[in-house]
Amino acid sequence: MKRILMTGTSGFLGSHLFNYLSKENNVEPLYVRSNNLAEIPEKILKFNPDIFIHVGWAKGNSFKDIHSIKQFDNVRVGAKILESLSKNKNLHFIGFGSFSEYEKNKFSKETDIECPDSEYGLAKNMFGLISEVFCNNNNFDWTWIRPCYTYGKDDVNTRLIPKVIKSCLNNENLELDSCDSVVDYLYVEDFIRAVGSLIKNKKSGVFNICSGEKYIIKDIVNKIKQICNSSSQITFNSTKDRKNFSRYICGDNSKLINSINWKPEWSLEDGLEKTIETYNEK
Repeated sequence: MKRILMTGTSGFLGSHLFNYLSKENNVEPLYVRSNNLAEIPEKILKFNPDIFIHVGWAKGNSFKDIHSIKQFDNVRVGAKILESLSKNKNLHFIGFGSFSEYEKNKFSKETDIECPDSEYGLAKNMFGLISEVFCNNNNFDWTWIRPCYTYGKDDVNTRLIPKVIKSCLNNENLELDSCDSVVDYLYVEDFIRAVGSLIKNKKSGVFNICSGEKYIIKDIVNKIKQICNSSSQITFNSTKDRKNFSRYICGDNSKLINSINWKPEWSLEDGLEKTIETYNEK
């Protein structure tokens, strides 16, 4: 049984991963706030983790947030965490990056040169590089995870899929942008299973965790409406499209598949049906 200390356990991905890993490990949450940074070293020293998973990241959901200079506060907080880990031995550090680290509108591979065009992507990339150097200098294992879009139970209400599901279940009309972007979506259960396998097999390096499929967002929206058997009128309005927003967010998952013998078990339709069921249960 591994001792795992983890940030971001109250978020969407973090909460699912926390519950999954807790089945076979001693997992403790580390709550990080700007006003409790001085307490972090003692908490880390007391728990003495074998594995540290840094999922927590402030200001990351809205379009306005990802272009905020406050994104770099996350790098400062992350550096404080790394400093506090320096007394540990034989540690495996796992950090969560983003597809926003890659050049936009391009099929993304782990070997690509990073080219972020937002404060969010740049801050993620900066901390990834800092944590890699830190782990190399301290002889720690280092894993950097880049998730594609994910969805499932208890997703953030402001994100696209929860927003569309709620409107369709209530038969409410909805106006969206053109929704012509091509994206990669992965059901959350497949995502956490991949992370769990990377941990169990102690794999180091950068890994895209994605389905490897390409979906047009408009098709996803229409599929949700169909599954919900909804009478909602959904309008796609290109005048609402965001400027300088990537229209193609897809990646290569072959490194992940070859490293841990993993593949997605949930199709998009099955994952959407399961997600919609959780809304009906509320």
